[in-house]
Amino acid sequence: MINIEQLLSDPLYRLFIRVISVQFVALITVLAAVVFIRLRRIRQRRERLAANRSIAPVLVRYLSDEIPLSEVIRTLKPLPKDEAAELLEAYASSIASRLQEDLVALYRGLGLIEFAVRRSRSFIWWRRLEAVRILGMLEGKVEPQILFDRLRDPVPAVRLAAARGLGRSGDPRAVDPLLASLATPAGISRPQIAAILVDLGAAAHPRLRALLRKPPQTRAEARLYATILEVLALSGDTRSAPYIQYALTDQDHEIRIAAFRAAGILRLTLAPDDIIMGLEDDRWEVRAQAARTAGRVGLKEMVSHLATRLSDTSWWVRLNAASALRDLGESGLSELSRIATDSNDPFARDMAQRILTEDPHTGSNYLLGRGATMLSPVLTAPFDTSDPLPQSSVENFWEDDGGATSIVPVQMPSGGYDEPAPLPPLGLDSGADRFAELPPLSASDDRNEAVGPDLLPPLAF
Repeated sequence: MINIEQLLSDPLYRLFIRVISVQFVALITVLAAVVFIRLRRIRQRRERLAANRSIAPVLVRYLSDEIPLSEVIRTLKPLPKDEAAELLEAYASSIASRLQEDLVALYRGLGLIEFAVRRSRSFIWWRRLEAVRILGMLEGKVEPQILFDRLRDPVPAVRLAAARGLGRSGDPRAVDPLLASLATPAGISRPQIAAILVDLGAAAHPRLRALLRKPPQTRAEARLYATILEVLALSGDTRSAPYIQYALTDQDHEIRIAAFRAAGILRLTLAPDDIIMGLEDDRWEVRAQAARTAGRVGLKEMVSHLATRLSDTSWWVRLNAASALRDLGESGLSELSRIATDSNDPFARDMAQRILTEDPHTGSNYLLGRGATMLSPVLTAPFDTSDPLPQSSVENFWEDDGGATSIVPVQMPSGGYDEPAPLPPLGLDSGADRFAELPPLSASDDRNEAVGPDLLPPLAF
């Protein structure tokens, strides 16, 4: 028979009971914490939904001058700071479109500026990200130094948010740190930097033009040079035309690509020899961009030269040349019609037929209008099954992506041709003499240009 008193006095039994008791209490505590967290999240979700429903009509009335800014602050004051910041981010552009000072006053009235300053020093990266996004919405009007400091943040997401905030600020001091961030490990990508610098607008032009006065000496500087050319063009800086024209003959192929693209964006008046030089370039990417630019700037003298590019070894060159002929109007369409019906080159003939039956706005094929009329002899001809399907290859092409530029792999048919072998890297030192011929700066130039590039701080790579 079990002796209860002896069992209760046994140290092992007492230890076992204590362990079971602790585990039971811990389980109850965890369950209570889970229930509490779930209930708290439900309550926060309801508060967020209620705030979403209440802030929209309040902001509409505020923007209509029916209520003062203090009423908006009173509506959002009870919310936690992070939730208020998240809600305001969706409406900040509407408020800023009326008056940027109102947005600063709203954030200050809700205590979000002090909140962001504290969180910018946090060891938790997503808190720093939240702080940078809040300050970025204020376009650098408050605590801009935090945005500059966060460009060196170890977390890429924080660096990108800081860069976007500086891009909205219009502060020309942001140009050098933004460009230097391209050289940091796991830095911001070139298309992102290009889009941010375009957002800076005319404030960035003097410094960017000053950087173009020095020829690139390294591969990293050449890529930077190409980015600057495209940024100036995308932001509409016509004063960069001399630099773009000089870059058309640069020894680095990426700079030549960027120069031809920039010339097309700005619709610069180029000499026919410049386009011919690009159409005969050793690199297919340069030929493709030169063909596109010929169509954009409207050089009708290039019809015959573009027609020869329809027999190019690169599918992209043939496509851009045919598209450029279509953009040149009557003379280009006539040449396309002739190639589509009379050319002995099956690949040139196929590309001409494709462009003539393609909607220039949507890219979809259509068999109506002038293109179908020109191709009526071709469309009624029997299908040639002896021509094998083209093999596919992967090439890199410089594509447009919403205002920025990137090199992306594109799957395309090569048309049976052999692509040119890759060229060895070219030196950049021999191009320095051309830059000495650039026109001197006038006294009316902006201050950052007037001092000359030699007095400007160099970018670190």
